Amino acid sequence: VRSYNFDGWAIAGALRHDIYFLTRLLLEMYEAGDLQQARWVHVLGTADLGTAVMLTALQRAITRHLGLQIRFSFDTSTPFRMLAGNQVFGLPRLSTSDMRVEQLRMPTGYMYHGKRLMWPWSSWLGDRMYMNDVNLPCSDDNSTQRDTLGNHLLALHNLQALCFAVRNANRVFDVQLITGMAGSETGVVGQRQMRAIDAINKIFANPKRSTLEAHVSAFNGLRLAYSLDEAEQERDF
Repeated sequence: VRSYNFDGWAIAGALRHDIYFLTRLLLEMYEAGDLQQARWVHVLGTADLGTAVMLTALQRAITRHLGLQIRFSFDTSTPFRMLAGNQVFGLPRLSTSDMRVEQLRMPTGYMYHGKRLMWPWSSWLGDRMYMNDVNLPCSDDNSTQRDTLGNHLLALHNLQALCFAVRNANRVFDVQLITGMAGSETGVVGQRQMRAIDAINKIFANPKRSTLEAHVSAFNGLRLAYSLDEAEQERDF
């Protein structure tokens, strides 16, 4: 499809989380003149905070060094599919080696019926929601004790909690980057991602495959692609 003049490109498949692969692919597209025609690059199916900050870094590096105004985005169905397992997003957990959002079991039970007890996890909706909004007297075959409205409320909370976590991760990285914190420094959130972001800026400052290969070790330890067995169906973490 390279011969068609699309407004953008979607990246899918087993390698979509592999930042080294994605960087190499973008370089190939730039060398071929394809990237210069694009306004949008979309990565299908990810709710990973590490991937989120890396896509931000790629967008900024391409704008800064190549002068191309390309928007990077991604999508996920995780906040909605979590309802099937009666799960809820809690708080983001950011450390030197781990970046994730807690996935917790949704509190369910008759003890919440009619109780004006505040929902325990923060989001714009969560700060206004009570346990009896998502726990209603239902038939015995309704194990979640939620009605249709309750499902919508829980899905919206999950979505807002994930969006907050993505924003929070990017803000933390903004502070670290502007203060010049190195990826190997103790106490730095996402040490591996920090090293890779530094490499991405150097790669797009001199956009050649040889530059990429000179910095290939900076991508060590980042999240790799799913196995081919998982790739067909897996579209979240």
